[in-house]
Amino acid sequence: MFTARGTAESVAMAAPVEDPAPVTLVELAAEGLGDGPYVTTLKDAADVLAARLGDRVTLDDLGRRVVPRQVARGLFAEREEQARRWRELQARLDVEAAEAAARNPVWGGIPAGQIPDGVAPALAMLTAAKDALPKRQSVLEHALQDRDGAIEYHPINETAPS
Repeated sequence: MFTARGTAESVAMAAPVEDPAPVTLVELAAEGLGDGPYVTTLKDAADVLAARLGDRVTLDDLGRRVVPRQVARGLFAEREEQARRWRELQARLDVEAAEAAARNPVWGGIPAGQIPDGVAPALAMLTAAKDALPKRQSVLEHALQDRDGAIEYHPINETAPS
């Protein structure tokens, strides 16, 4: 059965019921199978199920709308399949969001003590962000940093204008 934390240790599966008694639509609606827009009561949910199931709905000896157990099993299987697809979609979206967050980290700004007196904080942060961008090196700076002394040639335009 279930532990205090809600993890399943062992789930006992019920044996198939020998009684082929049909299942009422209200029971299925109470299980959440008749959800839809503008559904506020069990009767509304049962009406949604009746419209969805069409001619598979019959009346029992008391006049209640019922479906065979096989149809009810199919509804539960559909709900579980939809829940599985939603979990997979949510997992994929979580991975995509984590990857996007890793690619685009939030800039932490600058400490309050580094903002000069009389300068607006937004201006100080914009200046710091601009200063943090990579800067273009001059040919001389590049040559001084390069240990073997090679200078890279970067053509501006390969073809001459006609």
